Amino acid sequence: MRSLWFINLDDVREKVANTLNSLEQEVIISLANWKFLADALSL
Repeated sequence: MRSLWFINLDDVREKVANTLNSLEQEVIISLANWKFLADALSL
C-alpha cells in the first residue's frame, strides 16, 4: 500500500511540474508579446 502511495505521489509531482512548465512558457510568451506591442506602439 505504501509503495502505491509513493508511486502516486511521484505521478502527481510530475504532472504539477509539467503544468508549471507550461504556465511558465505561456507567461514568457505573453511578456514577449507585450514587449513587442509596446515597442511597436512607441515607434
